Amino acid sequence: MKTYKLTPLEELRLEKKKLREERAIASQRLAYQLQYLNDNWGTMLTKGVTSSVKSKLTETLENFRAVIHIMLHLLSQNGQTPPGLAL
Repeated sequence: MKTYKLTPLEELRLEKKKLREERAIASQRLAYQLQYLNDNWGTMLTKGVTSSVKSKLTETLENFRAVIHIMLHLLSQNGQTPPGLAL
């Protein structure tokens, strides 16, 4: 059985066709992604800011708890009762 071999011009035309198809698919994908960003930018921004604020607030509260713990420890070593905790 004889195999048909493409001419160099036919190979170039075939490659050109494949590249156009790939470009069209990439263009559609980009359009979809841009539409998604356009539709959801507010939600994405809100989630990012909320996450950042929550993280910073958590860090601040942990630092505050550590300071309170140290203060209570120091007061108990000196035999003092912290104000508001008198039993």
